[in-house]
Amino acid sequence: MEDEGNIRMLTRVDQTGISISTVERTVRRFEETDHIKDRKQQSERPTSATNPEKSIVTMPSFIEDLHSSIRRYVQQHEISKGSIGNILKRNKFHPSKVKLVHKLIEDDPDRRIEFCETMMKMIDEDPQTLFQHKGNLNAEAYEDKLRNDIVPAIAQIAGHNFEEMWDQHDGAPAHYVSSSVERGLNMRKM
Repeated sequence: MEDEGNIRMLTRVDQTGISISTVERTVRRFEETDHIKDRKQQSERPTSATNPEKSIVTMPSFIEDLHSSIRRYVQQHEISKGSIGNILKRNKFHPSKVKLVHKLIEDDPDRRIEFCETMMKMIDEDPQTLFQHKGNLNAEAYEDKLRNDIVPAIAQIAGHNFEEMWDQHDGAPAHYVSSSVERGLNMRKM
C-alpha cells in the first residue's frame, strides 16, 4: 500500500515536473545576473514614464487647473493614464468630485448667532421645545404639521421665490414620501 502512494506521488511529479530547458535557462540567468528572478520584459518606451522630469512637466498642469482631468492630459501628452495617476499620487494629489456648496455671505455669522440665541431662549423657557409634538407622529399628523405649520412658514420666509423652491424630506428620496403628503404639498420634489 505504501509503495502505491509513493508511485502515485512520483507520477504526479513527473507530470508537473520542470523541464531540463527551464533548469538550464534558470542556471544561465543566475550566472549572468546573480539572481533567479525572471528578467523584466523590455518595452519600446522608456522604463520609467514617471521619472522626475515627467513629474516636473506634469504637476504644473494640475496645479494651475485643479479641475483638469487625467484623460484630457493623456490625450495631449504621450504618457499613460496609470503613469499620470502614479505621479499625482506620489505628489499627494487625490481624486475628488467637484461639489457645489453654499457661499457664506457677510451676515451669515450674525444670523447663526441669532438662531442659537433664539433656540437657547426657547429651550430655557421650555426644555421640551425640541420634542413638543405630543403623541405618535403618523402620516396624517405629519401631513397636518407640514400643511398648516411648516409650508406656510417657509412660504412666508421665501416670499416670491416660494414657487421656485424644491422640497426634500430629511434627505429621503421623493418615492419615500407618502402619496397623500405628496399630493397635498405644492412644492417640487427633489
